[in-house]
Amino acid sequence: MGYDSCPMTRETRHAEGRTPFQDQPTNMLVTGAVDDLWENAGGELIVVNYKSTAKAADQFDQTLRSRMTVISHDGSDDWVESHIMAAWDCLMNETPPATLAKCPHCSFAAERLAYAAKAN
Repeated sequence: MGYDSCPMTRETRHAEGRTPFQDQPTNMLVTGAVDDLWENAGGELIVVNYKSTAKAADQFDQTLRSRMTVISHDGSDDWVESHIMAAWDCLMNETPPATLAKCPHCSFAAERLAYAAKAN
């Protein structure tokens, strides 16, 4: 099975897939990275997300075996700006959001706030 696409060069991939994004309304710097970027003959960028799993084998034979599965997904970034704004609102709020009892991150934050309150 062939695909009319190829991986982008390291330099282009770095520029296209790892460039921070400066959100204009909040001035927040949003960063992230993709595993790989490919480009098809029509100039479309293809975001590649590699996954790996380990399988037990009797003998390694100095050989790595892999398989590739291509899953098409037409994504949309329509949701991103509203989530950036929600994160900004949360960060700018004078009080943190309510904690959840079963969330280890919330428990840590609540304990840290209680400790800070006792210290003052």
